[in-house]
Amino acid sequence: MSRFLLLACCLTCWVGPAAAQTTIPVDVHAAYLHTDVADMANDAVPISLASLGLAPGYTISLECAGDWNAGPGGDVQTNLLAIFSSDATLLASTLLHRVPGAIDAGLYNYSGPTWPDNEPTDIPEDFLVGRPGITIVIPPGATQLFVTPADIYYKDNSDPDGDLGVTITLVSATSVSPEGPGPSHLSLSARPNPFTVETAIAFRLDNPTTMRLTIHDVTGRVVRTLLAGSVPPGSHLTSWNGRDSNGRRVPAGSYFARLEGAGHTEVVRISLVR
Repeated sequence: MSRFLLLACCLTCWVGPAAAQTTIPVDVHAAYLHTDVADMANDAVPISLASLGLAPGYTISLECAGDWNAGPGGDVQTNLLAIFSSDATLLASTLLHRVPGAIDAGLYNYSGPTWPDNEPTDIPEDFLVGRPGITIVIPPGATQLFVTPADIYYKDNSDPDGDLGVTITLVSATSVSPEGPGPSHLSLSARPNPFTVETAIAFRLDNPTTMRLTIHDVTGRVVRTLLAGSVPPGSHLTSWNGRDSNGRRVPAGSYFARLEGAGHTEVVRISLVR
């Protein structure tokens, strides 16, 4: 039995209060993405949330611990892919979507094409975990967390230090009830998209809610905070001019508007062209 499977079994046997911080090893050859070659990657071992005392609605932070090398060139990587699921099932490695219980956590999709035939790996529920890490609310129905290296060709990955892992930190154990206060309807859009100078970001709430609207780059870093505070019900409109919090123009590319509050999250991809 591998050390990763053994760890998962031990974790599953223990259910107790949520630990303040836990670092769990990650197999550098593990994958949940579609692959063309059956032996290209090992199956990712799911992390049981209950074994860590975690539950849907809890706020946690996820961060890549250690580093790994992508290929013989020794390119040092400090990022991982993650996906929440309602069960521990992984399907055959040749299938496009190997996680039938995948749950959207409200973050942007990160998966790209696979090697060697550039077949698409469009898994809309996965997201990137880097260093520094990200803070996220565990989505409803989630019982497992899959974490793997963010690579499309796993065969030549290496972890010479043996330190690769994911650090899970409990931020808040206050679970949000689906019937609790919050927006009964939340929508987010950006027009024009793509944009060159400015895009209008619109959203609508049915109930008064404390909301946060942020712009993120493709690494998950917050580029600009557009809104943070109590928002009355109704339609709302703000804009982003392609500048960061210091007023500097950001490079052309893909960005993400993220609207969150009371356990609800909406994300829209925005393309900036110069």
